Amino acid sequence: MGNFLALGAMADERFMNRFRLGVLVNPVTGNSAKGAPAVRIQAPLMRWGIAQRMARIPSLGRKLASLNVGRSASGAIIEATRLAMIDISRELWPLIAVQRDESVEPVLGQIGIPLHVLTGTDDRTTPPWHAELIVAKAPNAKIDYVADAGHMLPWEAPELIVRAILDAF
Repeated sequence: MGNFLALGAMADERFMNRFRLGVLVNPVTGNSAKGAPAVRIQAPLMRWGIAQRMARIPSLGRKLASLNVGRSASGAIIEATRLAMIDISRELWPLIAVQRDESVEPVLGQIGIPLHVLTGTDDRTTPPWHAELIVAKAPNAKIDYVADAGHMLPWEAPELIVRAILDAF
């Protein structure tokens, strides 16, 4: 969600001078349900707090959490994802709805700062097409694909994210 908001701010004259570069991890550009089975299944359940209640049941919660990680995610990452899902606030629904219904695509070409986009090849929440759209539209963007990683890329490959940030400076 933070990437979606940051991309909008990077193209807004009131805020763009606050950014020098960006490292985007599994970004969403809008139209979030397109090609995203995890969003189509989980978003309505989250809105009503059902996904959060399901996540409290360990066996069911692990299955739900597995939709958000890549095929090589460890049991510990799946469990951490399950526990995080329990605490997702239903108050986020308006932002989730905006990401589902709107897009930052029209402003991506206005983002002139260097962007390094990382995306997991197994991300079923924000599929790689979001990252590819950014790279196609933003003039100074590059992409790295992380094989077999899903939406929980910060937990699945933290060293790659740290390296991308350090290399950006």
